[in-house]
Formats: sequence, structure tokens, C-alpha cells
Amino acid sequence: MGSRGTITRVICLAASVLAVTAAPAAATGIADGTATLELSPGLQSKLERAEVGFSGREGARVRGETATMELSGGMMEGPPATGVAIPVGALRFAGENGSVRFRKLGIDITHGAVGAKVGDAQVRLATFRRVTVARDGFEATLTMPKLQLTRSGAAALNRGLGRDRYFKPGSAFAGMTLALSMKTLKSEKGDVGIALDPGLRAKLNELGVEVLPFSTGVIGPESQFLLPLSYARIQADFGKGEIGTADGLRLYQPSSERGLKLYFLEVDLEANALEGYSFMDPSRYAATTTLATLDSARPAPVTGEDGVSLPPTAAAITSFLAERLDEAFASPLGKSGVFVPGSPLGTVSFSVRF
Repeated sequence: MGSRGTITRVICLAASVLAVTAAPAAATGIADGTATLELSPGLQSKLERAEVGFSGREGARVRGETATMELSGGMMEGPPATGVAIPVGALRFAGENGSVRFRKLGIDITHGAVGAKVGDAQVRLATFRRVTVARDGFEATLTMPKLQLTRSGAAALNRGLGRDRYFKPGSAFAGMTLALSMKTLKSEKGDVGIALDPGLRAKLNELGVEVLPFSTGVIGPESQFLLPLSYARIQADFGKGEIGTADGLRLYQPSSERGLKLYFLEVDLEANALEGYSFMDPSRYAATTTLATLDSARPAPVTGEDGVSLPPTAAAITSFLAERLDEAFASPLGKSGVFVPGSPLGTVSFSVRF
């Protein structure tokens, strides 16, 4: 697939829909896929009676009333499904009085339109009102059960065939299915989970330190902190990914009135780490840093119909976090070295939902 600018130029040419020249800011590229177009039974019957043939060109494959085209690119976001898809190939109707080819298709999922170059004319070929979406991780199937011909689309097809009776504006033209593979998954739904190791909890309890969600997070089953997701960007091969929350953990020691806030937490799949900001009451602020490292043998994220999740994965405290914990809570009590770099933090997990 070409650049984002290339995609939008192709769509402008194929669909003549100005609204899709700027794809959604959070859209993700389509890696590959297929578009399947099946002529409506009524149209197929009419064309058979008139001995009008239906065939594929330029890579499009036709069997009976069904055409299949590979996707050369596009962008999609959802749900609800929005974006554009670009099939490769041309389709041809041929009768005794002429033939017509339509190619350079552009499927505008956002606005419910299919554009094409019909003969030498750029037209909005058909429109659709309903799209159903089935997701499974990075795979998606979009079904548009009824494409209706536009006035300009019907006229262009009829003109090529030399007759005005084959295609009618507003009539059912075809059904279409898009089977897509996404390059990345993006979402703002889900949560990041942190369950503290029992040994770490025991040390904090001995020092009289309370641990609570920083903001709107909740304490879930087995004392796991569930922090609402702010963003997630995950590559299909899981080589890279950032799953973040504006929330975090608030640690507070009433006896010394000292606190340590860990927030804007992010699971970084490439770095295999939990990163975030730390703020120590009342003395020190620190920019984003690595708070914990994830087990190098961590399980791979799991994909499903609802999204992508990382099972609870062991995480170890970094030297930075160990020093901050000691400084905040052990030093006021005359202790040091209570928190050891490399010791267990607990487990880190995430659930990213569509």
C-alpha cells in the first residue's frame, strides 16, 4: 500500500467523494484482504435473459454472479466502521449492443458509497445504508447486503451497453463483503491491570503504606488494580505496541505524610516494560521512565472477537522504582535497601476492546 496521500488521491478519483480525502485521525491501515461482490438475484436474472455476460479483468475474478478482487489498501476505524477500501481489478458487462467496464473502485465505508470509473466517466456507482461488522483480533469482515444503483451509475452502465433498460436507479445492484486484515489495532476501550506481588504488599504494609488507584481505577478480583485505558496502538505481529492509561497508583504513608504517585502508565511491548510518570510528595517530580520490566518469556497477547488481551505477566521492579520507594517510605523510618531492583512487582496485563 502506498502513502496515506496516495490512498486519498485514489479514492478521490475512484469514488468522487470529497469527504474521504482525509481519513479518520485514529484510522489504521488495511494490510490486505478481498472484496467480494455478488450481483442481486433480480439483476442477474435480467442480465441472463438479455444475454449480457459478466466477467473480470485486471486481476478481478468472476465466477457466475460473484466477483472477487484483492484489496490494494485503504484505512479503517471502528466500530462503528468508518474509512475506505480500495479493490484492484475491473469488472465488465458485455451484451449484443456493446460492453462497459468499471474499474478503480473505491468503497467509502463512512458515507455508504461505492465509486468507480465507468467507461471514461467518474461516478458514484452505488450507495448502501447498512454495514455489519464481525471482528476477530486484527481481522474484520464487513458486509453490505444491499448496494443500490445511483442515477449516474445506472446511466453510465446503460450507456456502455447501448440500452437503457438493464440498470435502474435505486434498484438492487449487488451485495458486497470485505474481508480485511489490519496492520495495527487502535482503541480507547479497555483497561490495564496491575496485581502487586504478595511480598511487595507485605513490605508496604510493614511501612504503613496504603495503595489505591490514582484516579478512576477500581480494585478488581484478587486485589488487581484495573485502570481505564486511554489509548492502545498494537501492531499485528505484536512487535510493537503501546497500551496506556492516564490513571495509575497512589501510594501514601500517613505517618510521614509522604506519597508517591505512579501515573500515565504504559505497557510498551517493544521495550517489554511498564513505563510511566512518578511524582513524589512533597519533594520531587520525575519525567516518564521505566518502572518495571516484563518477563522476557511473557505470553503472547491473545486475540478474539472482543479485542486483544495480555494475560497476567510477571514484572520486576527497576532500580529507579526501587530507589523512589526507598526514598519515599523507608528513609523517613530510618531504613534503606528495603526495595530491591529486580524483585517482583507482581503481574501486568491489559484488555483492549473494540
